Amino acid sequence: RALNASLRAANPLAVVAIDEDADVVIVGTGGAAFAAAVTAAEAGASVVMLDKMDVIGGNTNAGEGTLNAPDPDRQNAQGVEDSVEHFYTDTYEGGDEKGNPDLVHILADNSLDAVRFMENHGLKYEDACFTAIGGKWCRGHAVDVEKKGEQGGSYYVSNLRASAEKLGVKVYGNAKVESLIIEDGKVIGVKGTRSNGAAVLATGKSVIMATGGYARNAQLAMQYDTRVTTDMPSSNVCSSTGDGIGLGQSAGADLANM
Repeated sequence: RALNASLRAANPLAVVAIDEDADVVIVGTGGAAFAAAVTAAEAGASVVMLDKMDVIGGNTNAGEGTLNAPDPDRQNAQGVEDSVEHFYTDTYEGGDEKGNPDLVHILADNSLDAVRFMENHGLKYEDACFTAIGGKWCRGHAVDVEKKGEQGGSYYVSNLRASAEKLGVKVYGNAKVESLIIEDGKVIGVKGTRSNGAAVLATGKSVIMATGGYARNAQLAMQYDTRVTTDMPSSNVCSSTGDGIGLGQSAGADLANM
C-alpha cells in the first residue's frame, strides 16, 4: 500500500546523532503518540518524538480510520437514537464484560470529544455515521478520504503531524529507543541508536511510551495467547513488535490485559 510522502521522516538518510532535551519525550509516532504530542505542545510544552522506523505513523497508518462516537448532530439527521450510556453498554458487553468499567466509561464519555479533536486539527469525516465492521450501532465516523486522497489511518497521522510541527514538535524517524534513563526511580529520558550507529539521546521532564502492540512479534504474542504460532500472519505493520513493553517493565511497570 502506497504511503503519502508526508509520512516519511524528514531526511531519513541524514542519520546524525540526536541529542535533545525537552519537557516531554514521546517514543512512537502513531495516533496515540501524536495526540499526546499535540496536546502537550498546545499546553506550552516542548516535545520531541522518536520512532525506530523511517516512516512516521506506526500502525495507525494501517487502520481504516473509523472512530465510533455518539454524535447527535449527525445521528439525529439520520433518525438514529444513541447515547453515551448506550455506547458504554455496547462496548462493555462486546468485550464479554471483561473490561474495566471505569476505563470503558472514559472511552465512551470522551468519544465525541475525540471526533471534535480530530476535526479541529484538520481531519474531515463523512457527514453521516455508519455501522462499522464489528460495530453494534450506527455511530461510526468514516474519514472523508476523497477530500484528501489518503488511506484512512494515514490521514490521521498527516493531519496530526502537521499540527504538531506547526507547534514546534520535533519528529525523528530512524531513531530506535533501546533503554530508559532512570534517576531516583523516575524515568527522565531515553537512549538508543540510528541505523548507522549514531547515538540517540533525549531527556525530559516526562517520557511517554506510545510504542503500540506486538502483533508482529510471534514470540512475544505466544506468551499471552497459546493459540499463536510462529507462522501466524498479521495485518499489523512490521514495526508492531512490542518494544515498549519490555522497556516499561525495565522501569518497574506492571502489565494488564495482555
